[in-house]
Amino acid sequence: MNTNHHVLQYILLSTARYATSIAAKLSDHSLLDTIYLQTTNLYHQKGLTLHHLAAIAVREIPQLVQTNILDIPALFLASHILMVNDPVRFRFVPPKRVPEDYLEPLSVATMSYFANPHHLAQSLRKILSLPAEILNANYGHLFTGKYAFELFQTLREGAQVLGDLVSAIKYAIEYPHPLLLRHLEKVLGRSMKPRELYEMLVQSELCPPGWNPVLSSGIYGLPNNAGIFSEDQLKLPAKIKSDRRVKNPERTNNQIKYRLADRLLFSSEDDSISSTTFSFYLPVATQDINDQMSEFPIVFSQNINYAPFFSKFKKSIRNQKALRVSFKYDMYKIETVEKPEIEIGYEYIDGYTDMAPNYPSAAFSLFSKIDIEMKDAIQRLYFLLKHKEKLRLEKGYLKSENEAQETSEWYVRNCIFFCEELLSEYCLKKKIPLIGRVSPKLATESEDSRSYSGFFNLFSQDANSYQSFVDIGRAYNKGVVSATDVVCALRYLDGFRVQVLSPRNSAYAPLGAKAHASFFSPGYLESYINNAQLMNHLQGRRLWSMEKLLFHFLGNSESLLQMRRRLHRYRVLSELESRLEDEFSMFRCIITEPQVSSIVQGFCHDLKVNVKIQVDADQRLMVGDRILCSQILELDPYSDRIVMK
Repeated sequence: MNTNHHVLQYILLSTARYATSIAAKLSDHSLLDTIYLQTTNLYHQKGLTLHHLAAIAVREIPQLVQTNILDIPALFLASHILMVNDPVRFRFVPPKRVPEDYLEPLSVATMSYFANPHHLAQSLRKILSLPAEILNANYGHLFTGKYAFELFQTLREGAQVLGDLVSAIKYAIEYPHPLLLRHLEKVLGRSMKPRELYEMLVQSELCPPGWNPVLSSGIYGLPNNAGIFSEDQLKLPAKIKSDRRVKNPERTNNQIKYRLADRLLFSSEDDSISSTTFSFYLPVATQDINDQMSEFPIVFSQNINYAPFFSKFKKSIRNQKALRVSFKYDMYKIETVEKPEIEIGYEYIDGYTDMAPNYPSAAFSLFSKIDIEMKDAIQRLYFLLKHKEKLRLEKGYLKSENEAQETSEWYVRNCIFFCEELLSEYCLKKKIPLIGRVSPKLATESEDSRSYSGFFNLFSQDANSYQSFVDIGRAYNKGVVSATDVVCALRYLDGFRVQVLSPRNSAYAPLGAKAHASFFSPGYLESYINNAQLMNHLQGRRLWSMEKLLFHFLGNSESLLQMRRRLHRYRVLSELESRLEDEFSMFRCIITEPQVSSIVQGFCHDLKVNVKIQVDADQRLMVGDRILCSQILELDPYSDRIVMK
């Protein structure tokens, strides 16, 4: 930042020129085809990183990186340019995170580049390679709405080129790349935006009114009547050597086990008035990991049932396998929560006792019919979880307004989180590689300070760091952090990464965690891999190299996370569009990016999506400022665009 701007300009121009020459070499070498074939799936997109593409490029053309200090940044820029300008094989879609994502870290997408499915790229390549004049002469008239039967009959007779053209039109709605739109403009004889392409397919009777262009784009799978369908199961190219040795579980102890959820049991044994030994029982990964790698890593729709499977505990079934996490808790010794000594085991479960339906309040009721032993167990569990929550708040936990009530979900969520943090720290201590989520606080404070008044919930003290906004919430909102404080605090995080955890880099500030790796979340391949790795340790088997697995599993997971986010935004914007004429609405919004023009980035608290907001250019809004919007200036679900005022 202190560099003379002429020097900076020279460096940037030199890098751009160098990147252009590298891009030319990569194109001449047909390297993009090599990269694409090594990274693509048959029917689904796959997430990519610039690092991965650059690594393949250097492996194929070693002379690309020599001794020039600009080699690496220029290579990254060249890779970016080539992918952005190639709508056939690749897409560039920066992730759109909302503040609430950080409290559900498994839902946060990190990748911006995607390789299109092989079947889709073939259709797009064919259409772009054919002269637009020939396509217009043969098929252009079929999309005017006057030849619906001819269009249907031609497709029915198996006209492959026409089928590829329809696929290209659907793809252009979801990814309106200028190169593709210019070609379609010549083919169709008129300029087309995504909404107009959508309406053209309805008018031509190719698609029914209200059809979903996201699921029909060909990016996320082959379309069918139910939504999407796929035969390829996202096999990982990495070969996993599975050690087949299996040790039988131990026999469980005779303590009464209480069910908190289908996949969560706990027991407690009083050691003294203040000390308790807690044991949590969770499902284990019993399916072979190579089978699980072939499944969809995320459950995002009722149409998709392929997901990592963790068995539910059944009350009447004996010899159910479970992972046990045990430790001693003393309510007068903070170290028993902050640095607990845990034991893990692999055991059989022979049934359990159900908690009362309303156990959080019943635990403290004098007139409750819950037996004394159960009431004592849930009360000690409550003290443990509240003690842990207090420590998390001190470490930066953003306890939101939605989590203020201590419902049954609060118990389950906090128990699972506690177990996962304990197991993450245990694995770090034992040097067991895990895939985890990392988002530490920045060490430096920002110059963007402001005053805060607790009475008006506005910015009497300086707030210019992550911890200051967390402290504000604790001081003025009984520990709960408002949506405004969450948005402001997130500006002071040192990024978000999915990586193999290390002792020096494992903190996840938004949850107040020293380490965060998931082990028990149904539907997430990441949880299954970590769970199975822990079982490798317990069974004395060889541990997997997570570095080798990370990119391949992440590419598949991120592609479906991106799809889920895109589907959510499309549905929210479509529903909003359908009711705009019927009612007047006010929308609570929070500024998420510094203002540089009359259009600012914001988060709509009511819709739970990111929006653009038109303001006066001289307002000078800051991150965290709240605005009430009453007008929708622009709304287009097909282009994924919404502008409020």
